[in-house]
Amino acid sequence: MRSGRKIRFALLYLFFVVVFGVVLVRLLWVQVVQHDFYGDAAFKQQYGRSYLPAARGVIYDRGMNPLALSRPVYDIYCIPRLVRDGRAVARTLAPALGVDEAALERKCSSSAGCEWLAREVSHAEATKVLAAGLTGVFARPCERRIYPEGDLACHVLGYVGPRDGARAGAENTLDVYLEGLPGFFDGGADAVGRNLPDLTYNFVPPMNGLGCVLTIDKWCQYVTERELGAACERYGAEAGAVVMMRPDTGEVLAMASYPAYDPNDYADYRPDGWRNNAVTSALEPGSIVKPFLVAAALEKGVVSPGDVFDCTLALRFGRYEIGDVKPCAEPITLSQVLERSSNIGAVLVARKLGGRRYYEYLRKFGFGERTGIDLPAENPGILRYDEFVRPLGLAFASFGQGFSATPVQIAAAACALANGGTLVKPTLVSAIVDENGRVFRRFEPDVRRRVVSPDVAARVRRMMACVVERGVGKFGRVPGYRAGGKTGTSEIAEPGGRGYIPGAYNSSFLGIYPADDPRVVIFFTIRKPRRKIFGGAVAAPACARIAADVLPALKAIPAGGRKLTLSVDPAVRARELAFRDVPASTAIVRLSSSGFRARCDGKGPRVLWSSADNGPLPDAGSVVLVKLGGEGRGMPAVAGVSVREAMRRLGPLGVSVKLVGEGGWVTRQSPAAGARLDGRCTLTLSPDGPRRLRAAVVPSRKSPPGGRAGVTG
Repeated sequence: MRSGRKIRFALLYLFFVVVFGVVLVRLLWVQVVQHDFYGDAAFKQQYGRSYLPAARGVIYDRGMNPLALSRPVYDIYCIPRLVRDGRAVARTLAPALGVDEAALERKCSSSAGCEWLAREVSHAEATKVLAAGLTGVFARPCERRIYPEGDLACHVLGYVGPRDGARAGAENTLDVYLEGLPGFFDGGADAVGRNLPDLTYNFVPPMNGLGCVLTIDKWCQYVTERELGAACERYGAEAGAVVMMRPDTGEVLAMASYPAYDPNDYADYRPDGWRNNAVTSALEPGSIVKPFLVAAALEKGVVSPGDVFDCTLALRFGRYEIGDVKPCAEPITLSQVLERSSNIGAVLVARKLGGRRYYEYLRKFGFGERTGIDLPAENPGILRYDEFVRPLGLAFASFGQGFSATPVQIAAAACALANGGTLVKPTLVSAIVDENGRVFRRFEPDVRRRVVSPDVAARVRRMMACVVERGVGKFGRVPGYRAGGKTGTSEIAEPGGRGYIPGAYNSSFLGIYPADDPRVVIFFTIRKPRRKIFGGAVAAPACARIAADVLPALKAIPAGGRKLTLSVDPAVRARELAFRDVPASTAIVRLSSSGFRARCDGKGPRVLWSSADNGPLPDAGSVVLVKLGGEGRGMPAVAGVSVREAMRRLGPLGVSVKLVGEGGWVTRQSPAAGARLDGRCTLTLSPDGPRRLRAAVVPSRKSPPGGRAGVTG
């Protein structure tokens, strides 16, 4: 019996020895051998790092008007496993967030680790949510990119995706300045893994992004987009582009593309509408290239202004025949080759210059290479040497067919003619500034190379002035200024590169204003216009209207005169420029007598408002926009549309608008639609509303294959 008891005690002793031995070995393994591994795991479990977002920098125009800025917003989310009563949470949050109650309840009861309840809500809405004290519901601060001018300069600015991080336009290329550096802090974590802030432990504050000042002028951009959109809609064109540059510095004052889109809601538009045609779309320039051909020939001395060319007979190249749209009855001079846009004359000049030298000078003017402008996806165009050494290829190239260039390349090349013969890089950014407006970095003009002599550039400008004064570019005239220009009508190549699309043309106009003392170079082009196709009839008038509105604002001196000065006392002028609710004829007479230019918009006997009302006195010679109306001033229907669209409809009526509530959509209006306006109205806002898909691109008509050799000038 005793021996059995001893055995049991021995077994029990052995059992405890083994158990404690295993525990001891395990402790040694964890505490000694795997000390670093488990130490890091414990630290990660007990402590967490929270990141502090940096505010994105502001994009300004040249007058420091904000074109893109960021607004603080909040994302509301929940952790379903922490939510005690999903139905109560949904019932409480649905009215505050303006979302469906059933959808909220499903999210609060899901098995996911985290569910987003609402995105990008205002500070007031987030405060209401947090004040409810709901367990498991949280708010995360973030920011939303806002473009206060809507679609103005949309293709230049691009957009920033709120959640996918997508970038386009200047938002993409300038991201290194705009983005900033996020901060962070380390702190403890609670039992469910939520970070507990402790700013005394490893705190690094965020560094906000820098501001970027563009060379874009807000007024020039507005006028350019207005005329481009009007021309494309008038002629049913599927696309278009305009580039306006200062020839001496290469600063881009305006860059427009059609169709446009609103970067605030870029996802509502077709991706084709996001394309910046001025940079990414290359076209065959057509007769726009003839001034560069003449400049190269004059620079090499193979022609002179007094040379005469026999353009009475068409030229044959095998089965191809090259002629002029308006045949010449007698020989013409070199200047008349440009005035009449003679294709035959251009071929004869190109023969004297030679294909190799013509190709080299086009390269010097910047064709066939990227300009280096601060925008993404720039197209270098197509310029092949082997096309210039063939007789037929040289003939086509002499009037701008067989190679391609982007609108910004053509405008930059024209600046070389306007500034005395030097090629300047197109500049889009003038300065980088900090949050207080102090200049962090300034960008100076980048002169690439001399292309032609100042004398040759001046001669070509005088020839281009003759094109506008008595040639094919007569619709490019601007009253009070001497203009230089060149029209262009080029066929559009098939997508495969074989032949041209029948009946499809690019209509273009290149303008230099004023011709004697150039302040701006404007290149205007639209794709596939209907009814009219020639650049002199389609593009030149629109280009002239742009120049008429921007030249006074740019302090351009009229031909044969000095700067306009006003002899009227400023106080008197300020009273005379208050035009609200005065007869339209009276406003126009007052503007003219005070040294201003009136541009009327709309129809009606009285002035609703003008750009000179309640603002600083415009400079002498400036254009004052006068909005006309006065008949049928009824309240428009704005319920159900966005606030931006409502303000666009109400703005021309000159009424005082009171906004009630928060959000981006109008739910109710007072007075009702159709009621007579007494100068005031009230709009009730809501954060939710219909999101309508807007087709931004006119679908192109399918054309039969084939092409032709005859090219218009």
